[in-house]
Amino acid sequence: MKVKGTALISTLEFLKNNYSREDSDKIINKLPKTDIEVLTEKIFPSAWYPFDTLINLTRTIDSIFGTGDLKIARKVGSFSADHDLKTIYKLFYKIGSPQFVISRASQVFATYYDAGKLVTIDKGKGFMLLHLNGFPQIDEVFLQRVSGWMEKTLELSGAINPQVTTTIKEDQGNKFVEFKGVWK
Repeated sequence: MKVKGTALISTLEFLKNNYSREDSDKIINKLPKTDIEVLTEKIFPSAWYPFDTLINLTRTIDSIFGTGDLKIARKVGSFSADHDLKTIYKLFYKIGSPQFVISRASQVFATYYDAGKLVTIDKGKGFMLLHLNGFPQIDEVFLQRVSGWMEKTLELSGAINPQVTTTIKEDQGNKFVEFKGVWK
């Protein structure tokens, strides 16, 4: 499974903006050799990279600087949305309401990940219900990261105090993730 370079770049920017160079190096050096090789080369925003590298990097940041509750993984997701969406999708979020942005969630998700389909099940004033189907690596670090990304995305599109929760569900033997969001 693959992730776009934009996600790795924003995660490295999170490290750079929040921790010292020495702390950042400590994180990178705790990663598997294959991840170190990816992260120490030039990363191109539109190129595809191993999904595991993103998850390992996020998990390591959280394990070293967090308390075990994955709040830092969620902050990394929020930072990534702020970093990426204020540049790549700037106009999209300036003119879009939360409902407009949610209706485009599937297309935006597909620009970051080469697997899975994010489907809008329901949306309205102050709420959303999305399902992530066919995603082969459901991991709590990923869920927290995406939840933080969604909250920041909703905030950038005008939502006040967005809160996103996730539940892993199963339908006829197929696991999927339900994302519920509410805001003022």
